[in-house]
Amino acid sequence: MEVEAPLADHTERASFPNFMYPILLHPSAGPTLYNMPYLNLIKFPTLDTVNSAAFDWPNIHVPMQMSEHEWKMRERSMKDHSYDHKDVRTAFKDSIASLFITTAGLGVKRSFAFGLNNEKAGGVNVVILVSAMKLDMANHTVVLDAAIWLLTHAQIGLIGDFIDAIGSETTRAVNVDDEELKLWKEILPAFVERCQDWEHKLSCEYRKRKAVPLSIESGQELFCSCGSGTFPKGFMPGISRWLQFPK
Repeated sequence: MEVEAPLADHTERASFPNFMYPILLHPSAGPTLYNMPYLNLIKFPTLDTVNSAAFDWPNIHVPMQMSEHEWKMRERSMKDHSYDHKDVRTAFKDSIASLFITTAGLGVKRSFAFGLNNEKAGGVNVVILVSAMKLDMANHTVVLDAAIWLLTHAQIGLIGDFIDAIGSETTRAVNVDDEELKLWKEILPAFVERCQDWEHKLSCEYRKRKAVPLSIESGQELFCSCGSGTFPKGFMPGISRWLQFPK
C-alpha cells in the first residue's frame, strides 16, 4: 500500500501541539503506541558520561532534534529577551536537551534528578530520576534511562523527604509553563510504554477509564498502576533510600 501525503508545516502543527506521540487503546492488546518505536533499555550500551574526556558530542547531537524553524525561534529568544516564541514544541525540545546536557555535565553542573516546575500549578509536578544515558544504536541516537515520579495530592508531602535523601545540590528545576507541562503529561505515558517490559493487567486503569493519560490535572494520577515500581535491580544505586519512595 502506498500513501502520498503532504508534510505538516509549523502553522498546521500549531493547531494540535500535543498530538506528538499518541497511544491507541486496542480492545484486546490494550495501550498501543501509534508512532514511537519500542526500546529494550536493558540491552542498550551504557555511556560513560563521567570518565570519558572525549564525551562532548551530545552538545552537537541533541540540538539536532529541532527543525530549522524551531532553532531560529530559539536563537532569537536567547538573543532578544523581549521576544517570546510561545511555541510549546520548541520549549519542550529545549527542556529535553537540558536533561541530556545536565546529565552529562557538559558545561554545567552534573545532575541526575530533575523537577518539572510550574509555579502556577503548585511548583514541582513531576520528578525525573536519570539512572543512565544509553546508546540507541538502531535509531542512531541517545536515550535517558529514567524513572518518573508523579507528585499526586497523596504524595506531595513526600517531596521534602525525597530532596533530603538525594541532596538538594543534586537536583535541578526545569521550569515549564502551563502549555509545556500539559505537553509533558501527554507524552510521558508514551515514554513509559515504549520501554515497558511488563504486561498490562485486566484491571488496568487505562482500560477502565478509556483514556491515556488518566488525567493531566495537577495532583491527579497520570499513569496506570500496571508497571508501577518495576525497575531493574540496582536501578538507582546512588540513592540509598530509593526503595522507600512510591514508584
